[in-house]
Amino acid sequence: MALWGGRFASGPADSVAALSRSVHFDWRLAPYDIRVNIAHVRGLERSGVLSETDAKTIIAALHHLSTEIESGKFTYIESDEDVHSAIERGLFAKIGPLGGAFRAGRSRNDLVATDFKLYCIDNLIELAQLITKLATSITSQSQNLIQVIAPG
Repeated sequence: MALWGGRFASGPADSVAALSRSVHFDWRLAPYDIRVNIAHVRGLERSGVLSETDAKTIIAALHHLSTEIESGKFTYIESDEDVHSAIERGLFAKIGPLGGAFRAGRSRNDLVATDFKLYCIDNLIELAQLITKLATSITSQSQNLIQVIAPG
């Protein structure tokens, strides 16, 4: 499975491949990518692009891959360009060529944007909770030390 197929006779130069490789920092998006892929496969099934059998096979493989990602059994390798290519590699390993069927009708940019939005939602909620705890702690400490004279 190569991302650089089509009009190109070969892959990019090593320096270009290294520059475009993001899997080492976008791997944290893997759980979100699985969720987005499952939703997309369900949409492909509803629209008739995928049969019910094929959709169930892909979704089961995505769930299994998710479990392996959570446990650390499946992770990215040096040849994976990004989290999306790593997950696709995992699907191909599990279900063969059907692993590429979920790409139909989907923009890679939309996939990236949706993964990132879900990641931000989860992490912004945690960040907001931590900021709230900090503000509460500062308020409590200032009330406890209201009589302490300090410069500044």
